[in-house]
Amino acid sequence: IITENSYKSPEVSITIDTRETTQDGHPVVYYVADIYVASMDNFVTKVANDDMSYYSTQNSEALDKAANAILSICGDFLTYQKGGFMMRNGEIYVDDHNLNSICVLYSNGEMETYDGKSYKIDDIKEKDPVQVWSFGPALLDENGQARSKYTVSSTVAQRNPRSAVGYYEPGHYCFIVVDGRQKHSAGIKIPPLAKIFEELGCTVAYNLDGGGSAVMMFDHKTFSKQSNGADRKLGDLLVIRDAYYDTPNEEGAE
Repeated sequence: IITENSYKSPEVSITIDTRETTQDGHPVVYYVADIYVASMDNFVTKVANDDMSYYSTQNSEALDKAANAILSICGDFLTYQKGGFMMRNGEIYVDDHNLNSICVLYSNGEMETYDGKSYKIDDIKEKDPVQVWSFGPALLDENGQARSKYTVSSTVAQRNPRSAVGYYEPGHYCFIVVDGRQKHSAGIKIPPLAKIFEELGCTVAYNLDGGGSAVMMFDHKTFSKQSNGADRKLGDLLVIRDAYYDTPNEEGAE
């Protein structure tokens, strides 16, 4: 069953809410996708052109369709990064440390975040990870509360369009995308973004690539409003997919 903002099948349930608020007197519009999946086969990633070449990119809509995504948001711009620890669908692309925090999705559906060099790669590998994203920062502490301090660049710290992923328990996640740099929505800083995840009741949350890359797509249509007003080329997507979902062909037939 598909509506303009929801999807339901035996394997996947998605509901997207559009919310409006203000931050420091600025209007903010953001989208919360509440997601339930039956297995990690339903929560995957898609790399541009299926190619790890440096700066390989693909238009977001084309990338979404290639993944046969029901729902997708931008990832960490995998193909732009040369260092760190990054894995996609069980395949390791980069296998070293940098200063970025990481977010790990394991095969049992659990999600964890780690700061900078506070983790051992071999220890994570032993727990059977399937996705490792490298961007950040991690938004919540070990008690699911918004952190009191974030170490980020001045660019990331500013009010921006945002994409982020949250975790409640195995099989239950959320995606958030915040519109920004536009009249209807100025964007958001990191602390209030973290507070949104805290108020939702997430136990883990992680900031992904934002700015002009921040986008949410649902049923192969752009659901959010990208700051550059156009389909931007991306390096990767976080994808919710389903064996029950059929993509319309070019003529619009199922």
